[in-house]
Amino acid sequence: MEKTIMAAPSNESKKKETSSNNKNLFTIAMKGEWKEVENLCKEDIRRLKLKITKSGATALHVAVGENQVYTVKEFVQLITEKNLPKEVLAIQNDAGYAPLHVAASTGNEVICRLMVNADPSLIGVRNKKGETPLFLAALHGKASIFLYLHYVCGTSYGYSYARRKDGDTFLHAAIAGEHLDLADKIIDNYEELVGAVNEKGYTPLHILATKPAAFPSGNKLGWLNRFIYRFLSTDELELQVEIRSYEDDVKRFQESDNGSGKHDISRLKAQTSIFCDFIDLCTKSTLNLIGLGTTYTMIKGYIEEMREIKKKHKWSVEIMKKLLSKATIYDYIDC
Repeated sequence: MEKTIMAAPSNESKKKETSSNNKNLFTIAMKGEWKEVENLCKEDIRRLKLKITKSGATALHVAVGENQVYTVKEFVQLITEKNLPKEVLAIQNDAGYAPLHVAASTGNEVICRLMVNADPSLIGVRNKKGETPLFLAALHGKASIFLYLHYVCGTSYGYSYARRKDGDTFLHAAIAGEHLDLADKIIDNYEELVGAVNEKGYTPLHILATKPAAFPSGNKLGWLNRFIYRFLSTDELELQVEIRSYEDDVKRFQESDNGSGKHDISRLKAQTSIFCDFIDLCTKSTLNLIGLGTTYTMIKGYIEEMREIKKKHKWSVEIMKKLLSKATIYDYIDC
């Protein structure tokens, strides 16, 4: 009796199977059926390595981009429990972004912690532009994430993660994006970056000088705006409160990493604003009853916009003073 010999699957059939799996995972993820995505990856953990989008993203990239905290947690646990190489967490898309790059850019602090706790070396992964997650947090003004990543890696490693390929440091990036409160903290922790020069020969002070609108003299305000601007309060105490809030974020991250934290950072921040939101709601409701609700909303928004402008001006002056005080005069003179 002849034995039937089964032919081994060809390379072509394997490619078709992989392509089918990619499409299935992507389609299910786009439908928001994340539990099904989790189940498929649990059935075959190799699916976590599949690039399921045209840009080369994995299911983990997509979950991070969609802020699916629970799914990311499940994937990280799966990688850890199944003893998969931690390189799975560092798989990069076509632009060189690992999932932590995405989380640092979009500002999801909880997801950042989940991945960094699993593998702290992810902080040093570079995309095709040479940007690390630490750099991207500064670029996008995600202050609490930047300070957390800084807390994990420390200043010495932070310096090695500070530059991208064009020579810009994350201090250049923070100032260019007008994230001046964060720039202030970067100067405090990375003083050597004050005189850092990019490929164009620009220091952070040069970058600040290209933003005249960031200073009172460069902002063309009408007479009414100038009048309101003069009486708006943004004193030194408010600047210190903002700085302190970022330090408190780092402490809360630290407590959470040590197991003593009870809540996510996002929840803590939400709780602190409940009372203010309640007062605002009561005021708005009362004015709505007498037909002034819309006017109140417009005036409040206008005043807040002016306050932000004045705050930015104050930060710009503070940053300029700090940059000048920490740099030598020879950094800015052609000899």
